[in-house]
Amino acid sequence: MTTGAFDKSATSTAGVVEAVMVHYGDFDITRQSIVALAASEDVNVELTLVVNDGQEVPASLRSLLEESFAEKTRTLKTGSGVKGYSGALNAATKRVRSGLDPQYFFFMNHDVIVERGTLACLCEELDRNARALAVGPVLLFPGSERNVWNAGSVIHWPACRPGSLHYRESLTAVPERPYAVDYLCGAAMLMKKDHVDEIGGWSEDYFLYFEDADMGERIRRAGRTSVVVPTARAVHHVGAASSAEPDRTAYYRVRNRILFSRRWAPPGVGPRVRRAHFIFKNLLKRGPRARGAFAGLFGAGGPGERGPSVSDYTQ
Repeated sequence: MTTGAFDKSATSTAGVVEAVMVHYGDFDITRQSIVALAASEDVNVELTLVVNDGQEVPASLRSLLEESFAEKTRTLKTGSGVKGYSGALNAATKRVRSGLDPQYFFFMNHDVIVERGTLACLCEELDRNARALAVGPVLLFPGSERNVWNAGSVIHWPACRPGSLHYRESLTAVPERPYAVDYLCGAAMLMKKDHVDEIGGWSEDYFLYFEDADMGERIRRAGRTSVVVPTARAVHHVGAASSAEPDRTAYYRVRNRILFSRRWAPPGVGPRVRRAHFIFKNLLKRGPRARGAFAGLFGAGGPGERGPSVSDYTQ
């Protein structure tokens, strides 16, 4: 199946896909994401928009939602008790499940622009592959060069260093057929409703970053796989939410790498030594990285988990 090459007159054989889109930051990119999602072909899409930064949804965006999805859309404004990206996804999933019964959940950032055939390709692979618990698209940088931002991810041990497969390579470098990876980028991931239940949802221990790696590890230890579908593609406007808060980003990247290593490192002295070195190196840097290293060392939460502000990370 080729992305974007669907017969619009065909009747969809897939069940309902509930897209859970987490908004944080600029509504302009959210508008683009909604328009692209509504144009999905050969699949029945509904949308839950989660506003995770306390903003009011502009009237123009509400009009767009009504125009694009009619009664097939919901908005959810999260409160201070919701823990970051994972908490927003879990809250939305719980709300949807209380009144609806979709077959699939498509978890996504507000800065991901899907191609028309992407969701149908993902549904097809998830239905075909009995071992796959989650599937995701190839994510591309914006622009016409078709450079890859992420085509699946891997954790490099013993350092616990995350790596994005085919990063900045041409799309032609990506394998043509679906393939298994350590984990999928949490910015765009499809799971069946029953699979979400099976794996237990998203871990809220991380608040931001590494929650997708944790999901991938739990999938792997359940004897299942995470699969990239190369014919499914989306553009990712990287940093649309995080670039305005670099201190928070630095804090959680350090803190959560330590947390993930402590939780999932393979046996042996190597990961412990590399983790200790990573902690010491970041403690010397002071600022948000040092605070993240300290929190990771003692298993503490982050200031963002009580409602983030930039000053929390720079004191």
